[in-house]
Amino acid sequence: MINFCNFVQMDNQNKKSHFQTWVRYSTIGSEMAGAVFFGGFGGHKIDQWMQNETPWATIGLLFVGLSAAFYIVYKQLK
Repeated sequence: MINFCNFVQMDNQNKKSHFQTWVRYSTIGSEMAGAVFFGGFGGHKIDQWMQNETPWATIGLLFVGLSAAFYIVYKQLK
C-alpha cells in the first residue's frame, strides 16, 4: 500500500530545498554586483575628489571589486 503522506512530505522538502538553493545563488549574484558597483563608485568619487584626468582610482577599485566578487563566489561555493 502506498502512503500518500510520505509523498506529500517529500514534495514539501524538495520545494524547500529548491527555494534554499535559489536564495543562495541569488544572494551570491547580488553580493557580486554590490562589490563591483561599490568599487567603481568609490573609485569614481576618489577620482573626482583628486581631480584626476585619467580614472586610475576607478580602474583600480573596479579590479578590487571584481577580485572581491570572485572571492565571494569561491567562498560560497566551496
